[in-house]
Amino acid sequence: MTKNRTVLFIGLFLFLIPFLGFPSKWEAFFQIVFGIVLMAVSFSSTIKRRAAVRKPRRKREIETTSVIASVPPLSQVITQDNSTE
Repeated sequence: MTKNRTVLFIGLFLFLIPFLGFPSKWEAFFQIVFGIVLMAVSFSSTIKRRAAVRKPRRKREIETTSVIASVPPLSQVITQDNSTE
């Protein structure tokens, strides 16, 4: 039985308990037990869903940037401009 059906039947049973004619102590017992079971089923499905969604964390790599100057030094630019004149 899937978890959805389990939750549905437990909820239906919890709804019908007062109308089934059980003594009041039995009603209280069934409501407490099936309420706890209902919480456990819904909690376990929530935990599994969250675990499936999360991706494992990667270690962050330290980013380093290196800049390589592709422009010639200013002194070379000035001498080249003077030599063309």
